[in-house]
Amino acid sequence: MQRVSACVRTCPWVPICRAASTPRRWSRCSNRTVPETLRTFSIGFDDAGLDETEHQQRMVAHLRTVNARIQCSLSDIAAGFPDTIRHAESPVLRTAPTPMRLLSGLVRRSDVKVVLTGEGADEVLGGYDIFKEAKVRQFWARSPASAWRPALLKRLYPYLDLTSAQSAAYLKEFFGVGLDRPGDPFFSHLPRWMTTAQCKLFLSEDLKRQIEGSAVERFRDALPAGIARWHRSTGRSTSRPARCCRATCCRRRGDRMLMANSVEGRFPFLDHRLIAFANALHPRYKMRVLREKHLLREAMRADFRRRSCSATSSRTARPTPPPSCRAKYPIM
Repeated sequence: MQRVSACVRTCPWVPICRAASTPRRWSRCSNRTVPETLRTFSIGFDDAGLDETEHQQRMVAHLRTVNARIQCSLSDIAAGFPDTIRHAESPVLRTAPTPMRLLSGLVRRSDVKVVLTGEGADEVLGGYDIFKEAKVRQFWARSPASAWRPALLKRLYPYLDLTSAQSAAYLKEFFGVGLDRPGDPFFSHLPRWMTTAQCKLFLSEDLKRQIEGSAVERFRDALPAGIARWHRSTGRSTSRPARCCRATCCRRRGDRMLMANSVEGRFPFLDHRLIAFANALHPRYKMRVLREKHLLREAMRADFRRRSCSATSSRTARPTPPPSCRAKYPIM
């Protein structure tokens, strides 16, 4: 029989223990079904800005699991990034899958073959900062000349240095993309897509000719016919993640990083019934003001009422930075 475990990890694009955000009654049920204590796996980071070991330990104590843990440095991410690209078998624009692959190695060495993980919760239930960002930018779009409205974005990204005089120009240049088109279905993603498109400047003329045309417009043609009626704040902004999360979570970030070490993943938040339920929700249930995953938090409130867990639920996550900045990584 395959040994099944839960994966308690803290990769930056997910909430703490999302892979094992299991209330105590589920833990008791697991202990009745499996003749051993529920096992969990977590990853810590040398970078204090990324590390969430304290929150992990609180959840492990609350759920009374047997936890295995590895420590990850930026050098580890840099050294492992080429293998991550090889196993992803597709373009990788972020380093975040690398800690996932390293963690799956720990699972494999622990002789566990199947893990329960939480990929998809952010995409389906409005957990990403980009959803908050879209609400702030919609607010800014009502008065584009305002100096204080874009300053609200600084609160979303406290780990970025946006305090200098240069930051005002950066905020306008990056986050101001598309302010004149607040009704665009791609409003939330235009800043990043337009910035990423600048990578084409480094391509050869021959390759540019082969890929001429706008990928954004091709994507636009594939949107649902009634998307104009969707709510602007989180309805439209979640349409792309909800549409792509199965491919992204299960392929590059999830399944392929797990299968790199012959570990199988189970993704309950990507169940088609849960996705259909979440898509039918009004956006205010996914995000209350700027409080992400509001409904999921409320559903778990009774089980995580203790102070030790309430502190964990209010933590601020941040993405994994590119390793080339602070690690020995060859740039070709």
